Amino acid sequence: MGNWWNALVWAECRARAADYLQGRSDDDAPEPLGNGAARRLAARYRSVSELLNRAADKSASTDDKRRLIAEARAVEVSCIDRIAEICDC
Repeated sequence: MGNWWNALVWAECRARAADYLQGRSDDDAPEPLGNGAARRLAARYRSVSELLNRAADKSASTDDKRRLIAEARAVEVSCIDRIAEICDC
């Protein structure tokens, strides 16, 4: 199954991360996830999931897959950077 399967698994993981953060997106939540921070981070992870799902499409061209994965990587890096800020680590 190779890369197609890997993309689907990683997309699912990112979707679950988005679900988790969305569940903690109450604007009244204490910092650091309050004031919409968790909701914005959830949206970023949802975007990564969607990009990876599109990259898993067996009919997509290799160039399209590369572009989608590069875009997903850039969004993922922004998520990691934001989590580091939230955790202050």
